[in-house]
Amino acid sequence: MLFTTRILSSLIIVLALNMCTVSQSKSNSAVIIPAVNYLLSDTTPPPHNYDTTITTTSGDKIGVDKLANGLIFEGHKGQIILLEYFATWCPHCQDMIPIYNRLKNQYPNDVFIIAIEDGADGKPGHPQRDNAYMQAYVKQMRGGIQYSVVATENYANLRSYFLQLTGHPRYAYPGLLILNKNGNMSDYHLGEVSYAELNAIIQNLGGSN
Repeated sequence: MLFTTRILSSLIIVLALNMCTVSQSKSNSAVIIPAVNYLLSDTTPPPHNYDTTITTTSGDKIGVDKLANGLIFEGHKGQIILLEYFATWCPHCQDMIPIYNRLKNQYPNDVFIIAIEDGADGKPGHPQRDNAYMQAYVKQMRGGIQYSVVATENYANLRSYFLQLTGHPRYAYPGLLILNKNGNMSDYHLGEVSYAELNAIIQNLGGSN
């Protein structure tokens, strides 16, 4: 609509210019023609301001918008989202890694998997893990994590969004939020989930290999 309005405005200016005398056209064209060019070219929409922005261990910045009952991830609209809440020291979380890797490879176009680490619960041996630590963890753990991971220092408000949407206990691991292709909350799980169960959920949400 904005582009169409500017085109019509430009045509009106051009018609008005043609109605002027030759001398008037020569004196006014220097001002009017740049204005016409501006109206024809300035069609780029303003950048979208996301509610928060996270940074993965690979350096990708992803904007996130919070919905009433879900989340929208920049660059992943129309995909099923698996958002995991985990801790590096949690054995149940580690058991989920090969399952998520398998699902990522099985649904390369329809599923986006992202995990946020937040295991600093104040207990001995459970410190906050920085991005450098998580980069090494991603490469080494269970033969390598193939989906997106976000360190504590880089998840911005995403942890709060996860806890608010799911009611998930602050220091319970792992947790999983599943969003449908519209970004709305579809399923929530506390604890390990089998490959068969997750695969069935993805199929029901319209995922295809």
